[in-house]
Amino acid sequence: MTLDINHLIEWVTLWFLRNVKAGLDIGPLVREFRDGIATLSDGLGGSLPAHYMQDIKKRAEPYTPQGVPEALALRIANLVNLYSACDIVRLANRRKLPVNDVSKIYFGIGTHFHLGRLRAAGDQLAAGSHWQYLAVAALTEEIYGHQLALANLVIESGGVRNPDKVVSSWLDNNRDLVEPTERLLSELWSTDINDLSMIAVASRSLSTVTGDGD
Repeated sequence: MTLDINHLIEWVTLWFLRNVKAGLDIGPLVREFRDGIATLSDGLGGSLPAHYMQDIKKRAEPYTPQGVPEALALRIANLVNLYSACDIVRLANRRKLPVNDVSKIYFGIGTHFHLGRLRAAGDQLAAGSHWQYLAVAALTEEIYGHQLALANLVIESGGVRNPDKVVSSWLDNNRDLVEPTERLLSELWSTDINDLSMIAVASRSLSTVTGDGD
């Protein structure tokens, strides 16, 4: 459990180092993110798609037989969904929108493209050399970036009311962009992901959807 907490702290620390201008001013950063992250953490249950909740329960299973109270086990298991917290809060702040509404769009578009599954597949390949570990970490960060960019595009097109409808409408209105990536991902899930290049190709395809691959 402590390792799970430390992994989240490490990830968020790296996020700030990579996404905030040099000369970190801790006070303003705390004020900018504290309330949003607290709101997101408290409201995740209402923001996550149903299958995320099943994943949380599965992640919590190893803890309860060792005497961990169920509520605490579920809270620790849910930390994985806070890896996106800084991206979500910053997007909500910049667009002056409620954090939990933005999170529904963020997780909804991520669910459509199975981005969490893609990152998890990468994690399974991180047990090789030091350089392979770094390559997986870079791809994981890249895929988080795609999810943020997609969420931003969806919000730009239709706001945050009725998240499922907004995501569906954006996908329908961008079929020419979306369908090639959907086909590639479908092909990816039909086989064993045993090579990092497979995830790299998927990430490259996602970049064409967001416009970063132009």
